Amino acid sequence: MLRERDQLQDMLHALRGAEVRSAVPGAGELFLEFDQPSGGWSLGTGGSIWALVHDDEPVVQDNDEESALDRFAEAIGRHVQSAQLGRDSSDRAMLRVDLGDGLAFFIVASANDAPDLPVFELSTPEHRVVSLYPDGAVEDFPSDVPIRDLVASGALHHWPSG
Repeated sequence: MLRERDQLQDMLHALRGAEVRSAVPGAGELFLEFDQPSGGWSLGTGGSIWALVHDDEPVVQDNDEESALDRFAEAIGRHVQSAQLGRDSSDRAMLRVDLGDGLAFFIVASANDAPDLPVFELSTPEHRVVSLYPDGAVEDFPSDVPIRDLVASGALHHWPSG
């Protein structure tokens, strides 16, 4: 598992310099899109706890009204300074994406998440999807292969098989 987390951290390092293009709300989720010379990236929260903070003060967070997402505009056009995996004070999996000048985006595993619900999913320009799960497991699979084929092959350990 350590090797997988190291590989995920390497992928996150490749996100450095990417420009935040958009923040798109979903059903209790948030999807961020980034532009990089190598292509587009996307980051989905997977139903986890998330927040955009400025100097440790929330700008917008997962429990805000959908209309509050316009406050995410502060992040649009910013460039990723760093993206780091870590643990929060409750020892839950966490991702921190620093955008400079005290602005950062956090995704933290929800205490209520089922083990098969990812903390986040990262889609890369190389047609890969990488998911981090609350138990620390990482899944990396091609985004251009049908899910049913990946499930049938046993490549997805957290995906329901039945």
